[in-house]
Amino acid sequence: MTTSPSDLKFPLKGYTETLPQGDHPGAFAYRRKNHIHEGIDLYAAKGALVHAINDGVIIAIYQFTGEAVGMPWWEDTYAMAVADDTGIWVYGEIQNPHCYKVGDRVTKGHYIAQLKQVLKVDKGRPMTMLHLERWKPYTAPHTFLWQLDQPQPDFLLDPTPLLLEIK
Repeated sequence: MTTSPSDLKFPLKGYTETLPQGDHPGAFAYRRKNHIHEGIDLYAAKGALVHAINDGVIIAIYQFTGEAVGMPWWEDTYAMAVADDTGIWVYGEIQNPHCYKVGDRVTKGHYIAQLKQVLKVDKGRPMTMLHLERWKPYTAPHTFLWQLDQPQPDFLLDPTPLLLEIK
């Protein structure tokens, strides 16, 4: 059974901002200095609670940004990949979710993480955000950069249309 958008929950309760689209630096597929943006950034306060979009199973928890993964210009943050019947949602730029482990089930609408400030340098935009990626089902979780001048990876889906439907 496939979940319809009306069955999903937006990941940040009370989010009132316009979703980044087009030439916004937080938009999906926005061309940045060193790569193409693989997700959508939902700006919120440091420590904001992230909620599960759908019922699912945690398939990975890993360091997402920071020196250990070759991105010293960003703070150390983590990502949680959750598989559900729509595919895989990657909730990035969160604090290390110590209370969860791979294999745990999450429930739609329940708290699963807290946001952590990711930017080290103030660029005049919010420094804390939920970086949200959407992947096709059965994709192996990993950190990757969508390289400049390369086509969109086959497994990567634009989360924007679905987020617009559930917002």
